[in-house]
Amino acid sequence: MPLSLAEMDWNSLLQNELLPVLVMLGVGGLIGMAAIIAVQWRKAYEARLKEKMIDRGFTADEIVRVINARVSEKRRCETAHFADRGEPVAR
Repeated sequence: MPLSLAEMDWNSLLQNELLPVLVMLGVGGLIGMAAIIAVQWRKAYEARLKEKMIDRGFTADEIVRVINARVSEKRRCETAHFADRGEPVAR
């Protein structure tokens, strides 16, 4: 017969079974929040970059070229990293 909440030994439950689950949920939540913050920060950064470029008189084609160059540069860095390690690089 299951115990009621008042009859449970919460100290032993927290120490033995529930604590690892709570720690994993907490760490997972922190990682998720960090990922969301990083994505939002990048979007805000790109928006500010585009606004500055528009203020300086860049054309739409130039803005697209700069944004795409940032992505291409990142891919080149990743490719170089794997090539240095002698691992095959998927393209």
